[in-house]
Amino acid sequence: MKFVKFFDYKLSNLSIKILIDKIFDEKNKNVKIINCMNPHSFVVSKKDKIFQEALSSAYLNLIDGVGISSYLTLKKMIRINRITGYDLFENIISSNKPLKFFFLGSTNQNLIKIKNRLSNENKNCSIKTYSPPFVDEFSEEENKKIISMINEFKPDFLFIGMTAPKQEKWSYLNKNKIDVSYVLNIGAVFDYYAGHFSRPFKIIRTIGLEWFVRIIHNPRLWKRTLISIPLYSIYIFNEIISRNKKVSIEVIDEMRIINKIINDQEAYIFSAFNLAMTSNIISGNIKNEKNFTYWSDGIFCKFFSTKINKLAGSKFLEKIELKEKFKSLHVIGNLYDMDKIFLSNKFSNLKIIFTPLPFGEPDELIKNIEKIDESSLVLITLPTPKQEQVAEMIISKFNFGKIICIGGGLSIASGHEKKIPAWLDKIGLEFIWRLKNETRRRSLRIIRDILTIIFAFLTLRLNKIKVKKYEK
Repeated sequence: MKFVKFFDYKLSNLSIKILIDKIFDEKNKNVKIINCMNPHSFVVSKKDKIFQEALSSAYLNLIDGVGISSYLTLKKMIRINRITGYDLFENIISSNKPLKFFFLGSTNQNLIKIKNRLSNENKNCSIKTYSPPFVDEFSEEENKKIISMINEFKPDFLFIGMTAPKQEKWSYLNKNKIDVSYVLNIGAVFDYYAGHFSRPFKIIRTIGLEWFVRIIHNPRLWKRTLISIPLYSIYIFNEIISRNKKVSIEVIDEMRIINKIINDQEAYIFSAFNLAMTSNIISGNIKNEKNFTYWSDGIFCKFFSTKINKLAGSKFLEKIELKEKFKSLHVIGNLYDMDKIFLSNKFSNLKIIFTPLPFGEPDELIKNIEKIDESSLVLITLPTPKQEQVAEMIISKFNFGKIICIGGGLSIASGHEKKIPAWLDKIGLEFIWRLKNETRRRSLRIIRDILTIIFAFLTLRLNKIKVKKYEK
């Protein structure tokens, strides 16, 4: 599952297509609750413990509000998939499968319109609706009535439109009592689908200004917006200035020390310290930076200390000297023919083991790694931060591991990627040469990393990363 962390919450970052495929392919019989998070619901949750629990325990929390998606885009420098409640609803009800939909909430007038419209648009579905009393909390008798109606109908999807946080709290507190596959808390979607309000033009939705149009349609929302937006801004500001704890890193730039650690220590994860690593530490993609031993891979190290000498990943690999206790090299990720020839020639006494990894998230990739021999030196050839995340999972899964996150260094050392001209390498601009291959992906990554560093510098977070040369 693809998630992104937002304060204490895990938010789904799946695309709408992948999300819909997952929903219809899911075989798990348990009740699965899907919420839509926006700045207002986030602010309310900070002072409502039950609402916090409802969001934290949900099957999925979607990134609905543009205020959250914009912030996460700047913070993570990755693509953020914003999915509104209406987008999700529209994709589900358009399915040709013979599904049963229960609508809970809104007025009887709206529910009649919803039922009539959906019956015309989708002849394969069955529909039941109920408009509960407009009260803050249902009586025990009313609650039993609602649950009984739902369980008698046995819907595939229960759509709840009672506004946040009432809908989320009700579904959370009653999830063990209802017989339904999915609960979707979608609030104002009922009003839009019933035609009570007109949905904004696509351009308005694309730039994330639905909330403004909604306020125009429903002026009483002004009060909550005028309260929520300033509070949300304060939470964001406080996180920006205090989010990152102080990070102290020692970077090794001598192969003598590196070889000693590789041969003498029983468990370690070696990783390159460079622009990408700094960016990912700042972004929170590398959460446990103390679990790594760093070598000075990029010219960016000199931004922190001019005493640190650059040691490219390809040179690092060429100069490794292994003792006899190693029986094999286990390459995880990618291994090209020239890479294998290089490793076989350099480490002629070692067996080469290869575990290919498909494209995917680390928590899925780790399932492909079934065995690691204690006498193996593991080389992971994936991009940062994925290789570091996989490395930590290997240590956790097997309780041991001698791991080097070598990335593209193996392909450069082997000649699979044409070696960098000496003059370009000397001035530390090898990253420009590497743009010849996978130009789009690498260009976007460099731009993302540079923007992350600039943003961290402007918000003073870069000052919290202290880097010095390893002196032991």
